[in-house]
Amino acid sequence: MHRVADLVVFSQKLIFEIQCSPITLEEVQERNRDYAFLGFRVIWFLHHRKFNQKTLSPSELYLRRRHLSYFASITQGGHVLFYDQLEFFDGLHRVYKSPPFILKNFIPQALSSIPRIFPKTFREKLSYCPFYLPGDLFDHLLTKKNAIWVHALERKIFPSPFKKGMRLFRDFFLYLLYLSRGVAKCYALSLLLIDSAYPLYIDL
Repeated sequence: MHRVADLVVFSQKLIFEIQCSPITLEEVQERNRDYAFLGFRVIWFLHHRKFNQKTLSPSELYLRRRHLSYFASITQGGHVLFYDQLEFFDGLHRVYKSPPFILKNFIPQALSSIPRIFPKTFREKLSYCPFYLPGDLFDHLLTKKNAIWVHALERKIFPSPFKKGMRLFRDFFLYLLYLSRGVAKCYALSLLLIDSAYPLYIDL
């Protein structure tokens, strides 16, 4: 095994990989595995012009969901900003991303336990890598108020199957209303649909 890391901090057993070009999932996994074998923890910084787009590569999705990985941006003045963000994915598509959370330092902090109030997707990531950097998303989520807000946002973006069904039924009903231009006819059709399928309970 012969690898040349971008930056090594031997006192902290840390390796920083600054990725400015596309990389395969297999290469990412091999690097992480090789460095872990030597006792090093890897922190990835992905250049925002090559990554952090609407469509992700499998390697970016893997890093963002399972490892300490962040983004790097170069300002017009030549300064480099290292940041994290709140984001949600649908397959290989980024469906939401927040304004950046600027990192305060680069020494990983361990989480002794994963707060249950954290959204499910974030609890899954922390189960693989229970660390965070000061100033990153998880650091902000340690505040209960922020965690509650993010949890509510996740449920809004990814509603339960029941809520999805209700939204589809609502949209279909409105479409029938538009076609028929008559409330009575659509109301009768909606009752027929409900009776022929199964009862839907609406919490008003």
